[in-house]
Amino acid sequence: METKTILKYAAATIVMYSLCKTALRLYRKTTGSMSSSWRGGLPAVTELWTYPIKSCRGIRLQCLEILETGVKYDRMWAVADTATGKLLTQRCQPSMALIGCSIDEERRVLIVNAPGMATLEVSMDKDITGNEKMEPNQWTVSRVGHSEGREAAMWFAKYLNLPTAVLLRCTAPCKPHSHTMHYVVTVKEDRGMFQDFSSLHILSTESLTWLRQRLPATEKDAAEVVRWRPNIVVSNLPCPFDEDAWGTFTIGGVRMRTSKPCGRCSVPVVDPSTGKPSASYEPIVALRQERHAYYPHQADRSMEGRQQWPMLGTNVFHDCQGTVRVGDVVKVLERSAMKQDLKKYGCLAV
Repeated sequence: METKTILKYAAATIVMYSLCKTALRLYRKTTGSMSSSWRGGLPAVTELWTYPIKSCRGIRLQCLEILETGVKYDRMWAVADTATGKLLTQRCQPSMALIGCSIDEERRVLIVNAPGMATLEVSMDKDITGNEKMEPNQWTVSRVGHSEGREAAMWFAKYLNLPTAVLLRCTAPCKPHSHTMHYVVTVKEDRGMFQDFSSLHILSTESLTWLRQRLPATEKDAAEVVRWRPNIVVSNLPCPFDEDAWGTFTIGGVRMRTSKPCGRCSVPVVDPSTGKPSASYEPIVALRQERHAYYPHQADRSMEGRQQWPMLGTNVFHDCQGTVRVGDVVKVLERSAMKQDLKKYGCLAV
């Protein structure tokens, strides 16, 4: 090869190297300073939700403030039945799907609406510790709540046609399940309000797409996000259910860890636009056919009450407080063996 040709290729190589180096420097600068901007191709947050009243409609937000007990205001309130001492959810009161709420930060009130009902406003700063106290048991965990008073109780009693209904505010964060009931050992700092299992719930659009492809043509809407009630929705995962195996990860600087796959109850069967359950029991039927398993603590086949749960989404705990925004990238620090264990315990789709 002639000397002139060699010099030509060498010069081109130097130019390309310089361009690549500059591009890499700009990329690192951009990604380092714009943590809340969308970066296509990487797992990232696409939707954020909080549900101030348990089992009622959620509020979609652009950012979530993560506190000691989870998302700010998430499941801070719940409706209970004083006759039974239990919390009320869409499992037994599907019309709760039509109850909407909002938070007025300036006035410090919870605003509640429902079809055919006058607007209810509940002060968030009022001292209620002298009101009726309840410790409803949900999934073997007791939570402490106090009644928001007569006006709120009468509102929910009228709407639900249940004279013994009462609105509770969680006044003492609770310790969640231990590893004896579910998958991963919790730590003493883990706390929650009226959430079922963990302070956070994460679900991917890839998992929902997988489910939608298996639903009857008339039931495709059953795979929409609002039925599954996650706090954080993520996209751009390499495959469905990848969120199950994240182990330890960060989103927007908040360090989190997976607890267990979320075993689904009958709440997703309720149509959030009508407040009525599906006669076909979709989407749970489709989910149960391919994605169900025993929890590890139920591996003993002689265990009384043992059952397989349809699973979608992941229960998560957080190790620090902070803010999560739409567009924040998921950074997996240490993956878990969750998927292999799910397969071991009967899950067909992992």
